Amino acid sequence: MTLGKAIFVISPEVMAEKLETGLAITKLGTERVVILNATGCSIWNLLDGQKTLDLLISSLATQFELTPAAISQDVNDFIDRLLAAGLIVEKYQ
Repeated sequence: MTLGKAIFVISPEVMAEKLETGLAITKLGTERVVILNATGCSIWNLLDGQKTLDLLISSLATQFELTPAAISQDVNDFIDRLLAAGLIVEKYQ
């Protein structure tokens, strides 16, 4: 799915706990825990409800010294998985 202009925010039903090497995320009312590595944390930390997905990808590309085209599909897939798990929601303006 190409989400480009969409803006996402962390669900208010999510608890996150910082780990030594990442982040543990749980949706309240479930027993499922998602562990994010450092790259996943970089994406998670940009989900502030202000940046479009295109801007988020551009920021990550700069951070990791890659082109947006090189990471776009992976970031879109990651966002899709977070959405499907109910860990983030699309912010409607």
